[in-house]
Amino acid sequence: MGKFVLSLLILSIVKLSGQPAYFYLKKDIGVRNCVQDTSVKAMQYKYLDIYQTLNNEVDGPMVEGCAALVNQKLPLADFEKDRPIFFRVNRSSNLFSSLLEANELYTLDYRFGATQKSFKNSEDCISEKCSKMVFSTRERKFGQPHDTLRRTEYTANVYQNQAILENYICHPTSKFDSIAIEDVWWEIYLNDQIPAGAVMYFDEFSGNPQIFVTKIKKLKPITFTPQNNVVDIRINDLIDTTLFGFNYMFLHAKDGTPSPVNRDDKVILLEPNPATLTEIRLNLVYEALYFQEYTSISAGKVANNDTLSHKLSINQMGGEICIEGIDLRLGDGVNFHYTAGHLNFADLTACMFFKKGSSLIVEPGAKLTYGEPGMGMLGLSDAAVHLKNGASLLFDGTLLLNGETQLGSHFILEQNSRITFGSSAAIQALGASDERIMVTGNASQFDFGKLGIEEIERFVFTDPDPLTYGSHNLVYPNPFNRYFFFIPEYNGENYYLQDMQGQLVKSGQCGLHAVEFPDLTPGLYFIKVGNHYEKLVYSP
Repeated sequence: MGKFVLSLLILSIVKLSGQPAYFYLKKDIGVRNCVQDTSVKAMQYKYLDIYQTLNNEVDGPMVEGCAALVNQKLPLADFEKDRPIFFRVNRSSNLFSSLLEANELYTLDYRFGATQKSFKNSEDCISEKCSKMVFSTRERKFGQPHDTLRRTEYTANVYQNQAILENYICHPTSKFDSIAIEDVWWEIYLNDQIPAGAVMYFDEFSGNPQIFVTKIKKLKPITFTPQNNVVDIRINDLIDTTLFGFNYMFLHAKDGTPSPVNRDDKVILLEPNPATLTEIRLNLVYEALYFQEYTSISAGKVANNDTLSHKLSINQMGGEICIEGIDLRLGDGVNFHYTAGHLNFADLTACMFFKKGSSLIVEPGAKLTYGEPGMGMLGLSDAAVHLKNGASLLFDGTLLLNGETQLGSHFILEQNSRITFGSSAAIQALGASDERIMVTGNASQFDFGKLGIEEIERFVFTDPDPLTYGSHNLVYPNPFNRYFFFIPEYNGENYYLQDMQGQLVKSGQCGLHAVEFPDLTPGLYFIKVGNHYEKLVYSP
């Protein structure tokens, strides 16, 4: 596979006084005051500040030094390897003084090169410290009096260990009335084994609004003959590939402002339409797709049937999916299979919503990061999250529950799979306030992070077999670092927790809820239920 264009990595250039804004970085190199030390002058880009900070935050106190260009190149050896390098479009220009126009596609064409293996790639990430691009916008939607700040991060894809943050990058703006760029920067992390003499350079950085992107209102019908009631398709099968901007086939193309009553949902049709239920598998390998507000994808109806739809499965095996605005709805029975690639959420309320009978499936050994701090939602309405053998899910968004029954949705964790809730994770019930999640698996496969006790108690572990918890007879996990759960078969019985000196620490009644110990001294304890004892290890 050759190097591909990452059209989804988004950066925007705005109009100045009604005219396209563009400039070329290599033409804007000159002597200017250093950002880190304004008393020092050096050869630098006019519109780009390059620096590191002591706290590794973009607005933090700056590391001393001066990021000077040598022969239009930036020597990477001048930077501390354990800190990100920030490339921030500076505010000395009037770039941020005007608004993006609604309902347009803004583009930039630039080259961003560096010596091979200079950057940390997605395989080398530690605590998500990968090269990324970040941008923030300030947006005011139609009919709303207040601005909304939207922050989006995109982790750099790599191909054969070479960064490919380059070429044609686009940002489609919504149909809401005003959007303004607030801030833009790149955040680069260096490999520990960075080659000697590695340099970074920008050839050009330019942009102007593009109005010739095709707004796709209807997908092409699929004419492939199903095999065993299955048909495999790619994005190119759904569109006219001669059109510009096929990555933006999910822009809102209908007239009027996007809204719940003015959705622009795309439907995949089979031609000829089979009278038997057929699975349509949409396979994404390196494609980048951008879902705008109030858009979705679904399969058409089965022939001669007004109620039964064909089954749609989306297989993300690479590439990028960006979800903006309200939601990407996955209808009844739709399965989303994740193997590789990135899911990006461009707003606090950007959401993948799985309806009745549909599933988010993380394939064996895959590692899915869902949501970002303060960004992204996962909606479940009698749907499932299925982690297959060895899979892992880092969830740092908001989990929304809206099932028709109290135990409507289901988490399935196979052997060696694990789910971790990040520091910004939260759980909300939109329907019944007491809605819970049935879990096939055990609590030792969960890292609940900073979830509150009420959020943790929404998970009901249904497997009563103590053998599924290793050698644990009464509670799990063991060792525990904050709370533990009782095996369901002891529900209703009294428990007594003692320290190694036989002093009673806590007592109560066993149930499905978590037992929390915020102030317990680390060490060994005994738990007694009836005539059963178990040694516990508390290791915060």
